[in-house]
Amino acid sequence: MNQICVVLIVVFIAQCSCNICDNLNNLSKDNITQGCLNQLDLICNNGSVLWQMFDASSKYPISGISYSNNKDLGNFDECMSISYKSFDGAVKGKFCALSIAIVNPFLKPIPDPFNIITNKQTTLAEVVTPKQIDRNVRDIAEKITITVLSLCIPDQCTPREIGLYFLWGQFESTKLVNFVDKVPCMTKDSNIDFKWGDIVFTTLLAFVLLLIVLCTSYDLMIMKMKREPKHPVYVSFSLITNGRKLLNVNYNPSPDQIQCLNGMRFISMMWVIAGHNFVAVEQVPIINYAEMKEYADNVKVQYVASAPIAVDTFFFLSGFLLTFGYLKSAVKMGVGEQISKVPMMIIHRYLRLTPAVIMLYLTTITIYRMLGTGPLWDTVTQTISKPCEQYWWPFLLYIQNYYNYNDLCLTHTWYLSADMQMFILAPLVLIPLTILIKSNKSFWAIGFVNVLIIIAVIVPIVVRLEDDTIDNVYDTHSRFNCYLIGVLLGVIMREPKFQKFAFSKLANLTIWCVVLTICITFNLYYHNVYRIYEHTKDTLFYGLYRPVWCLSLAWMVYSCHHGHGGPINWILSLPAFQIGARLSYCMYLLHAVVIMYWVGIVRTPYYWGDYVVFYLWCGHFITTMVFSYIWSLAFESPMIVLEKCFWIGVDKVVKMIKKLPFFK
Repeated sequence: MNQICVVLIVVFIAQCSCNICDNLNNLSKDNITQGCLNQLDLICNNGSVLWQMFDASSKYPISGISYSNNKDLGNFDECMSISYKSFDGAVKGKFCALSIAIVNPFLKPIPDPFNIITNKQTTLAEVVTPKQIDRNVRDIAEKITITVLSLCIPDQCTPREIGLYFLWGQFESTKLVNFVDKVPCMTKDSNIDFKWGDIVFTTLLAFVLLLIVLCTSYDLMIMKMKREPKHPVYVSFSLITNGRKLLNVNYNPSPDQIQCLNGMRFISMMWVIAGHNFVAVEQVPIINYAEMKEYADNVKVQYVASAPIAVDTFFFLSGFLLTFGYLKSAVKMGVGEQISKVPMMIIHRYLRLTPAVIMLYLTTITIYRMLGTGPLWDTVTQTISKPCEQYWWPFLLYIQNYYNYNDLCLTHTWYLSADMQMFILAPLVLIPLTILIKSNKSFWAIGFVNVLIIIAVIVPIVVRLEDDTIDNVYDTHSRFNCYLIGVLLGVIMREPKFQKFAFSKLANLTIWCVVLTICITFNLYYHNVYRIYEHTKDTLFYGLYRPVWCLSLAWMVYSCHHGHGGPINWILSLPAFQIGARLSYCMYLLHAVVIMYWVGIVRTPYYWGDYVVFYLWCGHFITTMVFSYIWSLAFESPMIVLEKCFWIGVDKVVKMIKKLPFFK
């Protein structure tokens, strides 16, 4: 049997070789470039190169064609190793991943576990085919299966030029085969050239590294001399000082430090990584893709499918922390003073968030493409970099979740845009609150926030019910109620009138049971709503689950802070979570880039199961933590110190100006 297989393969190779070589003299120059024609002439005289290219390319039918997700990546590294030179010219292997789409009209399509089932007619273009696949394939029929193959070809040729002279090329006119001309192809010389942006960014990195070395050396020197630094700027980039701050664990926190928030923030970050890790599987070949729908519908993995809920947790925490900190000092200020400080608040927030974001942005548009190789590597890097190059200014102004929501730069950073917009709107709520609180009208303040929450819940629901064409899933206004619920909790926990825990043990236990039931129910039901789309149900669910979820979180924080959270408070308040909470911002920035790196370097199909899911999550989580620690040491912690020094300098300048004669 094996001998028969070998004979068949040899015969097929010979036929392919003959198909190309016999037709070289008859090829129309309208269908093929001269450079490609010359290289085909070269490899026709070298059977080993022709064999390597064939061996590195996908074969059809692929094994498991009715069971896997019908993507084949060939052998990328074998193709990259091809380099043939002769007196007549040279040929290098060029790998074009997923460059041929073949329709399988006799196979029943495998349900896509990630596809949203809508009440509208879904086209093949929206569900099955890559964006680049030509219209003629998309127009065939909805219920078909498509196999996407990869090719290893001479470096001056395109997939279409090569495919036209194989058997499958003859079927293009029947709409059963399509060549994806615009797919990114790679050779061993791809992504090795330094552009001016790469040079500038590398120089910037070298400068930061120099600052780290100098500041750390100075810190070591004064430690040995048992002296304090002459100025905080001198140790702003010190690995020792910043490392201590990041890894410091406070076992005796002050009353203003609500420890359960650390666990809530860090666990939410773990949850986000788990969700994005699960989604990444859609991008790579999976051996048991036919089982994915059953796996995704399994109760035990619903917590992964509901990971977007974790982002609403971040909005709630942002609103709470801002209000809890703001009311501590703002109630002592007049209205005019509060208004005058709003620009400084916004600038402070921008300076706090942006340095680490800018460094990630610069990394993705410059040297990131040079850090890896793989069949999908160029597809991944171009998917990340092109929107960033085009929409750099809405990205840096934190408005891309409205301006270019269909083509986001670093998609996961939509959250930063929404959070910044909520922060800018927050003074419109906080200043009236301080006026009411200073007037001893705390209940009025709470009522004011409750009215705003009701408005923020109802208005987005009504708007979406009236207009089912709205497709922006990254908007701020539909999530503002989460932020306001955080504001409400901040008022309650900061106002002295509500310092005493107002619930009996039985009431506390009852509310905890209700809250946990709500949280579990949302985790189980979220995937069902996501999978089976119905406009009214979807709009009502997404409009109502967020405030209910955040009210549940508010109870958790309130009860845990007053010492009535039991084992949940013990878990959320574990000292180790203090470190994780400090790293959570950089972890959020970097985790998607880490996961997409894995997608880009994948060479072979994966078997998707519980252990593999957990194994990949562990890898992405640990890698993200390590890089987040480095990122924070280099780009976040130093900027916090420099910003403080900046504002101190601004205050000194303002005081000096006020002393001038014309101000007296």
